[in-house]
Amino acid sequence: MINNGTTNNQLVIGVFNNVWNTGKVSQDGAIHGFRDIYRSITRDTGSNRYVVEEADISIFTDYSKLAAFLKKCDVVYANCGPWAALLHVIRDAVSCTTRIIREVRTVGWIGYIWQEDTVRSLLQPGDLCVYPSHYSFDMWHEQSAVNASVYYPLINNLVNDGQKPSSTHMTAGFFSAFSVDKGFDCLPEVVFRMQEHGHHIDRILLAGDIVDLSLFQTVAGKLEDAGVRVCYRGGLSNTATRNLMAQCDLVFFLSISSIETLGRIMLEAYEQSVPVVTADFGAAQDIVHQAYRIPVNHPDSVSGLSDTAFKVGDLITRDWSPPESLSVNDCYTATADLYIKRENDMVSRVLAANDAPVRVERAISFSYDTEIDALGIAHALHTRLEAFQGTEPEALIDLGGALKRVLINNHYNPQVQFSNNPYTNPVNRIIDQPIERAMDC
Repeated sequence: MINNGTTNNQLVIGVFNNVWNTGKVSQDGAIHGFRDIYRSITRDTGSNRYVVEEADISIFTDYSKLAAFLKKCDVVYANCGPWAALLHVIRDAVSCTTRIIREVRTVGWIGYIWQEDTVRSLLQPGDLCVYPSHYSFDMWHEQSAVNASVYYPLINNLVNDGQKPSSTHMTAGFFSAFSVDKGFDCLPEVVFRMQEHGHHIDRILLAGDIVDLSLFQTVAGKLEDAGVRVCYRGGLSNTATRNLMAQCDLVFFLSISSIETLGRIMLEAYEQSVPVVTADFGAAQDIVHQAYRIPVNHPDSVSGLSDTAFKVGDLITRDWSPPESLSVNDCYTATADLYIKRENDMVSRVLAANDAPVRVERAISFSYDTEIDALGIAHALHTRLEAFQGTEPEALIDLGGALKRVLINNHYNPQVQFSNNPYTNPVNRIIDQPIERAMDC
């Protein structure tokens, strides 16, 4: 223990505040994950186990302040992307031994690839990489041989009364970005398949960002033409979205995205006592029982640039027989309960020795290829602050978005590839560590 900032042998944990507020009403799962872990670290400071040293991300425009912040702390929770990579660079430059905890929250996105490319040669004993699911750890295993932990707290729980609207017909929800990689184009086919098997879905609640207006109109038109009422509620806050989930009899999560690593929606639906139908993909294989997972065909390989999201397989709806009845108890594995119910404590993970998760073979593997020097870009950012200076407050808060522009301007945009692996049907397992309204209906 370094005890850089105290004299009473308390651990000093450094965190950045305000990193999750990008000024948008709707925010993605990574943003909520940052918030959850920040709360996990800062909520228990009265126990005298440790003290928290907080910093605003504006110090990233003054690296002398970042260096001083590092030296105050025994360990810094660095989030991801520019926070994590640049902290490793600065730690190396000032030769301190502060431990750094970083995150990899998506698989094939440009900022995380650059981060891991950068820090690979700068790791020190005690550094830790945190993944939101066992699936994401399995995907990154070959790329990042590091101390690892799977940790995804949901500590700001919203508990509903468990009451569903009294109706002989069903309301289903889709609460993701409306894009092909999120499986939105497959929604009508999935709904019709369930109707064929006796599930009388006659209303769909939609909330999220319209990525492709033409796709949104096409999907909504197919559903409306078949007599399914479509109710679009716009981009909503997380609390409003979870309240909307509580009005549903069923939630669809059909993502087959190159950047998907968990699917927080599945856990929030579980929290609201609502079953979910998913693609047989990613972390859904650990959280949702197989009867509720639609088969996915993975090509031999599929690739794309890492600044985009793209689908890595196709839903095979015709090969899926929906459950005869929908039940929360039948839908979710014990793993889902661990994400929600366990008293998650990031600090215990910091203090305790962490055994790396056991890797499990998945249907696909992930790799990337680039000839651009990631560490060189990091050093350039270290010495040329104008990349982040003078930006609007929202852009500075969303350093991931600012970083993406910097990387592309420096020709760093790796080609990501997902390759089919020899595959047997996964066995559901208990994981021993956690992991404005536009239309009214």
